Amino acid sequence: MILKDQKFFPRYLGGPDDGNCNLLFMGFPEVPDIPYLKTFYLIQYGTHLFTFVHQLYCKLNDPKYFEYVLHHGLALFLLTFSYLMNMILVGTVVLFLHDPSDVTLITARVYTDYKDRKKSVTIILGIIGILNWIFLRNIVLPTCVIRSCFNFYMSSKNELLAEIV
Repeated sequence: MILKDQKFFPRYLGGPDDGNCNLLFMGFPEVPDIPYLKTFYLIQYGTHLFTFVHQLYCKLNDPKYFEYVLHHGLALFLLTFSYLMNMILVGTVVLFLHDPSDVTLITARVYTDYKDRKKSVTIILGIIGILNWIFLRNIVLPTCVIRSCFNFYMSSKNELLAEIV
């Protein structure tokens, strides 16, 4: 709901008809005043901080302890860095792209702990999770976010070179 009318949010993710990822850096380093955007970002930060601390102190016997500590620590670092560098729009889109597959994964994990589970539902949840992951993280993230970051970098580099010459 926060992003649905924003010009930088593409149509195929629920943005307006003229939504375009290349506008993520429009007016950078100024961030447009989008209602509840910073609140959403800080809530996400709090969630990631909790999962990091919980993993660090409460799951010492987890076989993937160090992998999860690294994962949650890096997520926390990226959220902190993007907030401090005023790249909240990029960070919000990245969070939006990662959350659906996380929700599907957690739902599948919860369902597999259910004693009367049906194998067909587990398979369907697995397929939905894989499709979410492939589409959002392997197609949309590179073509939308990474491309717009690269375009912004190249245009900034060209502007700096023009000023020097």
